[in-house]
Amino acid sequence: MNIEGLEVTSFWRLLSVADSPTPSSSSTFSESGSDSPTSDHIVEFPSKISTQPPPRYSFLYSPVPSPGWAAKFSGVAGSSRRGLVSKRSILAFILLNTLFLSIYTIVKTPLLDDADGSTRLSFSDDILAARRRLRIAAADLFRWEFKESEEHFEPLRKDLVLNFEEPQETLKMQMKLDVRYVTSVAFGGHANQFISIGKLLYLAKILDRVAIIPSLMPIHFTADPASFSDFFDLPRFYHESGIAAVDFAAVKPLKMLNHGPPERVSCYSSHEACTGEGNLHPHSLFAHNIAPDLWPLPSLTRGQGGHDIAFDALRLFDFDRPARQSWYENVKENLLPQNSVNYRGDRAFNIKPGFDPRGPPPDDQLLCLDNTLFLSSVMFPAPFPGAGPHDPPIPGEGLSWQEAMQHVYFTKEVESLVDKLLVDLFQVTSPSRVPPFISVHLRRTDFKEFAGFTSLAKYRAAVARVVQSVQERINDPNASRGPVRAHFRRFGIPAREFAVVATTDEPTGSPFIDEIRALGWHVLDHGALGTEGWWPTILDSAVLARGQGFVGTERSTFSHLAGLRVKYWHGGVTDIAV
Repeated sequence: MNIEGLEVTSFWRLLSVADSPTPSSSSTFSESGSDSPTSDHIVEFPSKISTQPPPRYSFLYSPVPSPGWAAKFSGVAGSSRRGLVSKRSILAFILLNTLFLSIYTIVKTPLLDDADGSTRLSFSDDILAARRRLRIAAADLFRWEFKESEEHFEPLRKDLVLNFEEPQETLKMQMKLDVRYVTSVAFGGHANQFISIGKLLYLAKILDRVAIIPSLMPIHFTADPASFSDFFDLPRFYHESGIAAVDFAAVKPLKMLNHGPPERVSCYSSHEACTGEGNLHPHSLFAHNIAPDLWPLPSLTRGQGGHDIAFDALRLFDFDRPARQSWYENVKENLLPQNSVNYRGDRAFNIKPGFDPRGPPPDDQLLCLDNTLFLSSVMFPAPFPGAGPHDPPIPGEGLSWQEAMQHVYFTKEVESLVDKLLVDLFQVTSPSRVPPFISVHLRRTDFKEFAGFTSLAKYRAAVARVVQSVQERINDPNASRGPVRAHFRRFGIPAREFAVVATTDEPTGSPFIDEIRALGWHVLDHGALGTEGWWPTILDSAVLARGQGFVGTERSTFSHLAGLRVKYWHGGVTDIAV
């Protein structure tokens, strides 16, 4: 039997190994509850993804030790079954007592206050709570952790889209002649890079091209460039979306900046079409020893909001070869794009920086763009009132998210690290004991000049609104329509009892962090953990995504992404502190 992906069949098979010895257990994390960094709290993450962690911090990377009865679980057939009846009797006694306590709780539980939803927990909520207590009791009794079922996703076969298993010195050497590709530049901070990559993936889908995902570039911190698949599960993405995509490093290696003259690639400048100038800082291409020659795009229809180029317009441009050829001739003849329309001298001296209209035009096989962040969907309202989901939209919830980005999950390695961090944060003994929580992203530092600081009182008010909305969803899960409803989960406790987990870019020791903790919220403090490089931003993203509800910072794309993950992965409720 499989309930919500839990492998409960293995639980009953434990009975067949009742005589197996149980190893002594010791908690890897500090149970003192102290906020001061100790050797158990310091977590050093490798600056290079392939580097093994230092031995002193290896506890974050080592798997949960197998219990002693595991060997007997797969041991010799015909092993002794003595003592089995008594063990079963004890377990049956625990089950019956848990059921009795659950029924007693249903009868005796008082009505919740009006502020909490004015509804007593339903029978199904009590059963859910009882099941959670059973899981925890079983974990304590058998030193065994219930785990979610792990699906294995077959990756995209590289031999179908690339010439060689190993990356090559040039793009052309690795690209198959009968395959069309699309790539772009990683633009902005981590959140904007992820969004631009998501738009690239959606563009690849509607153009029937293979996406070459740009390498991630460190912004605001020191680290080496990283491949997308270092943190995100590409095999699962391909399985769920059907979009073919490979890391740029699978086509051409990283760290080739000093390996001879750069490879020249002609790229369309969507950046110039939307801002008036080309992207002159294509660092993710430089990292592979590639220098782009920019080409202008013709006037194309704009998508939602009127600023960004519509995906559909770019699709038609890619389809219409005669129109493209006519545009190439126009660019060469008039030396486009020009800095000044009224320039009366030699037009060759008035070409915008980064562009070379006298060079070769972009290759039909490789569609290269200098910035996919400035692409947008064309979306229409529901055909009639009530046809669409009731949940309000979140910024960024366009077709690129719905068709591509929502299928980009973190790797199992990242999720395992998050499990262990949350176990430490809540000072519990296993991931099954981590309570449901509301996640909060408090953006500070660079937002002081950009948008101003948001007061802590506004975050508290937003959390209160989310708690109320989550309780309403607990009371009536069918009130929300759409694809996210199926992912909503009840835990058998009212929303007011959910914990709150906050992430912030405030430095360790900041009075602001002390103020957050004073509210009873749990803070992921990277200074105390010792995380560095890519890990703070990746772990913050993955922890925030675990929330059953979410509160973000206004105008933060990092918050937008976290809210979308909570909404689509958990059917959660999101809000912004305003």
